[in-house]
Amino acid sequence: MFSAVVETPRRVLSFLKKHSQHIAKIVAVAGIFVIGGQITAVAPTDVEILYRLGEAHADIRELRVSFRRDGQEQKGARFTERDGFASELSHTVELPPGRYDVLFEVRGPDLSYDVTRALEVPSEGVVSFDVFDVAVAQTLTRGAADDRATLLVRTFLFHAAANRPATASGDPS
Repeated sequence: MFSAVVETPRRVLSFLKKHSQHIAKIVAVAGIFVIGGQITAVAPTDVEILYRLGEAHADIRELRVSFRRDGQEQKGARFTERDGFASELSHTVELPPGRYDVLFEVRGPDLSYDVTRALEVPSEGVVSFDVFDVAVAQTLTRGAADDRATLLVRTFLFHAAANRPATASGDPS
């Protein structure tokens, strides 16, 4: 029995010496997977974004977007259209994983408002943001023509949940 106890460690050492190159390769590959997984968890990814500007899109001349994390801007973009924007605007931004507050600054000849939305990176599919502030609908309708007021009230009703988070296009919510 005593010889079996002594013999087992010798067999293990003999096996390790005989197969050391194979074992070293296996350990190296496992290490690469572990380190690679940690690196890709913090690596920036491309996020495809669709900005929906609402029914007053033609009145918007400038859109500034700021992706903020812990109160600090991480990325930003500025879009201008002299004759007003189309109803939707596409954009791709590279961001590291995490939660962001996205600040939209919307400017036009008769409007100026800021909207904040939430974004979680990574996200699947195209992320859509409604970039229209409910308070603006009320402000713009004062003294406006009836057709303009009707348009803005419809926009107001459509965007009643102004602070809802961004949704990915494949998400059923």
